[in-house]
Amino acid sequence: MTALNSILLGNNSLTGTIPDLSSLKGLEILHLENNRLGGMIHPSLGNLRNLRELFLQNNNLTGQVPSNLAQKPGLTLRYTPGNPFLHP
Repeated sequence: MTALNSILLGNNSLTGTIPDLSSLKGLEILHLENNRLGGMIHPSLGNLRNLRELFLQNNNLTGQVPSNLAQKPGLTLRYTPGNPFLHP
């Protein structure tokens, strides 16, 4: 599934953690906002070279936003409000 470029799963009451999506090399857009996801953001998301939009607000994500995501050029990253993060 390396050709998949968008995952739009916002507002679906999803639970659990964000899985390792590093095999989705063509992923450009990942929307997981307004769910009930917990745990930490998998650092492998920052290695997705084509990722340009990541929406994670209003979940229950904890820990730090991985620096390779927080500093990724060209990425629109929304992780607040609604997550008890420790900011990088």
